[in-house]
Amino acid sequence: MELIVAEDIMTEKVISVDIDSLVSEARKKMSDNDLKKIVVTKQGKPEYILLEWKVFKEDGNKKINEIIESLNIVNMILLDEDIDDIRRDLQREPALVVMDYNKQMVGVVTATDLYKSMSKTKYTKTAKR
Repeated sequence: MELIVAEDIMTEKVISVDIDSLVSEARKKMSDNDLKKIVVTKQGKPEYILLEWKVFKEDGNKKINEIIESLNIVNMILLDEDIDDIRRDLQREPALVVMDYNKQMVGVVTATDLYKSMSKTKYTKTAKR
């Protein structure tokens, strides 16, 4: 069976918002792009995941850096992360940010991405490397 990795299932178009932005900006980006979660960056690097329910309960005039305590710290994986590890990580995390070998953010994997890939490939369990 072919090994499935993060690069195969990730969403490549990463939509993010800077930590110094207003909550209302995150809300607008999420609404415009039909997102349930968004990556929060600091100096271009992923730091947190902001969930839809949190962004809509916060005052839109606050800066994201004022609500840090309510954000999920981002979990980063590499392009070649095995689908079994991704599945395990997504049981604990809302999303996984995919990084290339130059430490650049290149994608995001969510449970939706995982389910889509499983239905396409008739995934049961991949062989371990």
